[in-house]
Amino acid sequence: MHTTLRIINRSGGDTNSDIVVIQKNPTSASEERTIAWTVISNLGPGASHSFGFSDEFAIRTIDSKGNQSPLQSAGYGEVWRLRKAGDDDELESAGKGPLDQLQVENQLEQGAIVVRLYRDGRLLDVKTDVAPAQSAVFSFAPTIFIGLLHGLQQGQELSAEQTAGISRGFDLGNVVSADIILSGGGTETDPHVFQMTNIILSS
Repeated sequence: MHTTLRIINRSGGDTNSDIVVIQKNPTSASEERTIAWTVISNLGPGASHSFGFSDEFAIRTIDSKGNQSPLQSAGYGEVWRLRKAGDDDELESAGKGPLDQLQVENQLEQGAIVVRLYRDGRLLDVKTDVAPAQSAVFSFAPTIFIGLLHGLQQGQELSAEQTAGISRGFDLGNVVSADIILSGGGTETDPHVFQMTNIILSS
């Protein structure tokens, strides 16, 4: 399913901060990283920015020697594996798995790997130190979290403090399109607020 989102800036205060959109992987340990999946910069008063949210994923592995696999389109319910194929490593489909998960197995004899997950072409999550015979497991609810941060680049890792500051969540399950409105003046008495409106649901 594909969801079209439009963020509209109707705030009245200082909005020099970037609008940052993240997701949280419930299969991850609390100390694992959160990635700035979408960063919207310089969105002036009255301006809008549209972007998509879908279940179109891609994966890439990096072995212990720094060799990167080509990007492979993947989705929930699939298991992939990185294995030795002659003198090279090969990332290939390995069958079906739980419908709410995307798994990538390290089937190399030695060396931990890194697995990168992309959603709609933008880096969403990274699993590091995936040892031989272990799997990277990705599973995200259709929920985004949105907030304001300064100086963050798309694809950059957030600190725990930054992640905690992005707490406004929106459930996109069955949402075909919607507007997300940024309002407020950015003060203690009139803080910035995100609200979702003009919601169209799938039939």
